[in-house]
Amino acid sequence: MNYTANMRGNKDKIYFTAGTEAMNWVFSDFREISKASFFGKMNYSFDSRYILEVTARGDGSSKFAPNNRWGFFPSAALAWNVTNEKFMKPLVSGGAINNLRFRVSYGLIGNENVDPYLWEEIVNTWGWTMRMPNPNFSWEKQKQWNLGMELTTLNNRLTFGAEVYKKHSFDLIYDAFPVPPLTGSHTLESAVNIGEVENKGFELNFKWSDKIGDFTYSIGGMLFDNKNQVLKAGYRATDTLIFKNTTDKIWYPGIGIDNFYGYRSQGYFRDQDDVEKTAAKLPNTLPGDIKYIDQNGDGIINNLDRINLGDPFPT
Repeated sequence: MNYTANMRGNKDKIYFTAGTEAMNWVFSDFREISKASFFGKMNYSFDSRYILEVTARGDGSSKFAPNNRWGFFPSAALAWNVTNEKFMKPLVSGGAINNLRFRVSYGLIGNENVDPYLWEEIVNTWGWTMRMPNPNFSWEKQKQWNLGMELTTLNNRLTFGAEVYKKHSFDLIYDAFPVPPLTGSHTLESAVNIGEVENKGFELNFKWSDKIGDFTYSIGGMLFDNKNQVLKAGYRATDTLIFKNTTDKIWYPGIGIDNFYGYRSQGYFRDQDDVEKTAAKLPNTLPGDIKYIDQNGDGIINNLDRINLGDPFPT
């Protein structure tokens, strides 16, 4: 459904659109996925200076537990076209500023990019439970705000853009969460919503376009930075999450999302005498092996000596 109308003597415009969509997939391995969506969007332009956009959508997915299949994800954005303000006319007519716009937005989105049936109990052909059910398994969610500006100046030759943002992700999906050993099993796993992470940063870009005779050229560049960190690794603020089958990665509050967790080295063992004089070393150490730092000074190299070694992103 679409609706458009002029208001206030054609000074303002309003746009409204709404729709629904239902999808169903059946795969050759007998898996089945169903999804339905309802959405509505309203866009209001006031005097060619201010633009308000509001969006609301509801999504349902069969990938989640029956009582948690639906999610509501609203968003809103506001833009100010400063170029069309009366006080800007001298600058615009003289070509000093061709376009100047500010915008701010905020929204909630959901993620369902997981395999189906993760919330269900899985039993093998011998009747053994292989995956524990989770009736609370639901959407992964992200809240994000953005603040940006666009500037075109010097008779459309220089274009500049800037943006700052912050994204808070929560109810993160972990589909191989180990079930506590107190259940009597060390192999059972379950799909859960756990943890919170944050991404924040900025982006700057510029472009210079000009013409020399019949030669037209453009030069552009971009500068950006992003910082991410784990805010909450488990159900409690002090929890630590060790990923199954990924021993070189760990989550705890304050650490980077993609981190390297392991032993810090301090060179190599030069010869057999160096091996014998070093108390803290791995079993069966030979000359030429890596020498690791005994972080806690207990004379043993073990898991207690592993630390955060950083992440793959430059700072």
